[in-house]
Amino acid sequence: MMRSNRRRLLAAAGLLGGSLFLPSRVRAGLPRAPKRLVIFFTQHGTVYGNWRMRPGGVGDTADFSADLTSLTLGEFSEVLQPLHALRRKLVVVDGLAMTSVEADVIGNGHDLGTRGALTCAQLVNGNAGGPSIDQIVARQIRAQGRLDSLELAVVGTRNGGAVWRDVGQSISPDRNPNNVYDRLFPTSFVGSTPTNADRVAAAQGSVLDLVKREYDAVAPRLSGADRQKLELHRDLVFDIETRLQSPAPMNQCSRPSSPQLNGSDDASFYESRAEAMFGLTTAALACDLTRVVTIQMDQLNNEQIGAPPGDVHADFAHQQENDAFARQMMTNYGACHARQFASLLERLDAVPEGEGTLLDSCAVLWVSELADGIHNYRPWPVVIGGGLVRPGRYIYLKADVPNPSRATNFPNFTPTIGPAHNKLWVSVGRAVGADLSSVGVTEVFTPNGTRIDCSGPLEALA
Repeated sequence: MMRSNRRRLLAAAGLLGGSLFLPSRVRAGLPRAPKRLVIFFTQHGTVYGNWRMRPGGVGDTADFSADLTSLTLGEFSEVLQPLHALRRKLVVVDGLAMTSVEADVIGNGHDLGTRGALTCAQLVNGNAGGPSIDQIVARQIRAQGRLDSLELAVVGTRNGGAVWRDVGQSISPDRNPNNVYDRLFPTSFVGSTPTNADRVAAAQGSVLDLVKREYDAVAPRLSGADRQKLELHRDLVFDIETRLQSPAPMNQCSRPSSPQLNGSDDASFYESRAEAMFGLTTAALACDLTRVVTIQMDQLNNEQIGAPPGDVHADFAHQQENDAFARQMMTNYGACHARQFASLLERLDAVPEGEGTLLDSCAVLWVSELADGIHNYRPWPVVIGGGLVRPGRYIYLKADVPNPSRATNFPNFTPTIGPAHNKLWVSVGRAVGADLSSVGVTEVFTPNGTRIDCSGPLEALA
């Protein structure tokens, strides 16, 4: 049944039949499959009580690791049930804290969380204080002539976006599937027929030469921040030139059909673009066009979660603590994202590679900018798909670290929190081939001066 479902998913995306472009790329005697990182980033965290699981009624007083593979559908939480069929390729991590964000300035929770979720760095002039994990990893596992990373969004982003090249340098994602398609599959792919867009791309070399000449003329007249910005732009242009001049990465990959989109209503607009981005992500990774992808999922529409017309953020996310209906709507919200995450994982798992599948050589993480809709930063929900972090486990980490937050008078303040999410990203970075000892800040301090170590890996993931 799972195989049949995968075939239907691929067929719907135009990835079966004569345009099939996802062959088994790694066979006996050929190089080992590259390792990949994919981040599926959502809004508003979760409803923790309906997300967490306590197999066998285990308590919260000590760390534990449970076998996910033995759990029935009914034993999965309401939010995570759409992922049950994939449990052999999942790790659920329960109990982490966004420690660097807790220790940061007091401000809008969404802004702080969005800037700190993937960077683990504290704000600098209101912006993220360092690069996000995808960019850190991409710099180490990049392949010459490929895209270092692919930044995607479904509909758009919120709170400034979660992906940052460096301090104050946010990266705007591409939210148009057709644009992404044209970037990934130019005329250099075997069996492709040139389009008008391809002819424009073929002429870009001369345009890039012009850009370089313009830079050489203008740069001497600039100084300070303006010159830094121009240098960044120049480096990006030169990187594009390198890619344009490189041969097609995978000769056995041919151009698929272009994404099929619809927008008859808000829900179908969102869903069709999400599925298109999942298909393009699968294609990009299978053809080794990039090894790092971020997909920022915009806020869901009310109709997607069975709610009356209105605004999820104001009507339900902020009300979930004291309103049972709002809590159920946000539970539906989380389950909807779980279904979408499952679709992404199924696509990756449908591509044979070596003795396994494409998913087996990926670490695919579902994370959010908050722990929940009432702006807590702990327990921060994390789900990892793939085979690079030993799958089939539910990992619980107790809250026994002092809370560095200055907001000690806030109603939801807790004196202790779980391990720093920095450690998760160190472990994941290492799993995909990056040599990391820390991500973001290496330490923070509580108001009374207690030091909290944020460096090193998350040992529980070993």
